[in-house]
Amino acid sequence: MKSRSSVLFALALLIATSLACKLLSGDQSTPAVVSPISNVYLANDPEGINKMNVFAPKEAIYIFFDADAAEIGTYFEARWYVLDKPDLMDPTVPFTTSNYTYNGGSKTVHAFIQSSHPDGFPSTQCKVEIYMDGVKVAEQLFTIR
Repeated sequence: MKSRSSVLFALALLIATSLACKLLSGDQSTPAVVSPISNVYLANDPEGINKMNVFAPKEAIYIFFDADAAEIGTYFEARWYVLDKPDLMDPTVPFTTSNYTYNGGSKTVHAFIQSSHPDGFPSTQCKVEIYMDGVKVAEQLFTIR
């Protein structure tokens, strides 16, 4: 009985010491925020089978994601940026956007772009950002070459 009390006392002392160290260190971390979307990826086909991050100039570029927390009426926006051609395009301003209002169908949402120029997109580094009701929830980098 005496050894059991000693073990419990030691355990309580360890927990108290750990909590005190956390408070004294100023650790005010909060739990990680869970994204309202998941399974974010890029592909070159409308079914999302050919997952990739490097695209040919004339390929369509699709972004897919699962809208896990979407309610009917949730507004999604995809903002597409060119990152490495500041002389041609400001990397902080999207060169195009696409939007979608969730209607209660499939939880998988996608948006895409494709160049209308005969030569397609120039070789470049790009990104696409996904916004849900105006809040950024995901980002994917990709290359066109």
